[in-house]
Amino acid sequence: MSQQASVPQPGKNIQVIAPGLSRTATTSFSTALSILLDGPIHHGNGYIAAMDAPGLQVVPELMELHPKAIVICTAREPKAWVKSQQVAS
Repeated sequence: MSQQASVPQPGKNIQVIAPGLSRTATTSFSTALSILLDGPIHHGNGYIAAMDAPGLQVVPELMELHPKAIVICTAREPKAWVKSQQVAS
């Protein structure tokens, strides 16, 4: 599955901050959010959600800039996450 670059939409604000680590269903969650919220997922102005890296590194700043945004953190059982990381490497 290839990912297409998202393009920001002027006037859109971040509605969801999702600081989950990679390999915790962030791709599936991103796809669902882009459908449900009808907009591009990434970071910065014009995007409706920030996920994974680089959003993961700036959660406090994003929360301050977008106080109405919902924070949803995806997670995975630790042993399954490590195994998934090893397979992906």
